[in-house]
Amino acid sequence: MLLQPNSSMPSDIKAEVHLYQTGQIAWPRLTLEGCGYEECKSSYQRSGAISPFYCVERVIEGSGWISDGTQKIAFSPGDCFFYGGSTPYHYQTDTGQVLRKIWIRYAGEDAEAATHSYLGAPMGVIEDSQGGALELAFEACRGEAEHTQPDSAEIAIGYLHVILSRLRRIRSEKSKLQAGADRLFYDFKSLIEENFLRWRSTKWGAVRLPSSPSYLSRIFKARMGMSPHRYLVRLKMQHALFRLTKGDSSIKQIAAEIGFDDPLYFSRAFRKEFGVAPSSTRNGAPSTS
Repeated sequence: MLLQPNSSMPSDIKAEVHLYQTGQIAWPRLTLEGCGYEECKSSYQRSGAISPFYCVERVIEGSGWISDGTQKIAFSPGDCFFYGGSTPYHYQTDTGQVLRKIWIRYAGEDAEAATHSYLGAPMGVIEDSQGGALELAFEACRGEAEHTQPDSAEIAIGYLHVILSRLRRIRSEKSKLQAGADRLFYDFKSLIEENFLRWRSTKWGAVRLPSSPSYLSRIFKARMGMSPHRYLVRLKMQHALFRLTKGDSSIKQIAAEIGFDDPLYFSRAFRKEFGVAPSSTRNGAPSTS
């Protein structure tokens, strides 16, 4: 809630002051079990079944992967990978890579619930493309953990909450971006399917959504396992197969219908798609016998 500036403020003060009142924040009950820096040799690996704590590690240099036995997730510089509790884990560095990382370990009455709330799962990787604020929080937490001041432990716990909160924000923002990318992918795929006979290029489609051709190509290939052009060719070949099996048009006419000026080039593309020549489909579905 925005609080109004004090009306009795002297008129010669030019700066406008805005005070913000937030709702009550209930921090989870956590204890910081450790915080430090490690440099691991190439092919370093670590496994665990049941752990009394949870761990978040930020990669400074190097790459590798982490797995719970059902999924394998890669990590690289700037990423945070996490694990612990009752979920088994195994992680290791890539061959030829030295892994430099900073880590925090925490436990406590709310550790499991906090991990699911902040990180979304007991094991995984969160990519952080911005890096700055999160990196500083890790370093500050490690710095306080090494101090012996009376309030150092309390401040270190505060930084732990900052790290977990920051990771939750990153995860939330990426989830929104993912949802937007999914919608864009389905719109783009539908646009290709509805216009494949007159399709010109990915740039032509990008103008109509709108988006950039490179981004559309990237999200399409990530979800379909093929480029938009390859999918377009597949749709055209499937249409050509349907027209050929009807038998009411020549191969040259059908080739021109789907945008092939050269019937020989069309025949090669058709054979590449179905393994047979267009002429073999005149009386039904293509046969390789």
